[in-house]
Amino acid sequence: MATGQSGEFSRIPGWLESFWNSAAAEFQKIVDHPGLMVNSPVGALAKLGLARAYALMGDKDKSRTAYQDFLGLWKNADSEVPVLKEAKAEYAKL
Repeated sequence: MATGQSGEFSRIPGWLESFWNSAAAEFQKIVDHPGLMVNSPVGALAKLGLARAYALMGDKDKSRTAYQDFLGLWKNADSEVPVLKEAKAEYAKL
């Protein structure tokens, strides 16, 4: 809860933290079961989602690791793919 604030806005940080914790847990489930996503980009994108969730929760170490995993999977991809460009820019800001 932010100090000096009241009402609905004072609850947003806790709500967002809860949301990103839940999101990270769901992305982690996908990452933990790669056999289910063998021929699907969802597995790789789950690593990116996990990286973003950790970044928004303020866990830079876990976020960096997840970004590195994602970028490693996409190391031979076309560098102009928008999601890859975004991920590289986000990673550089950590």
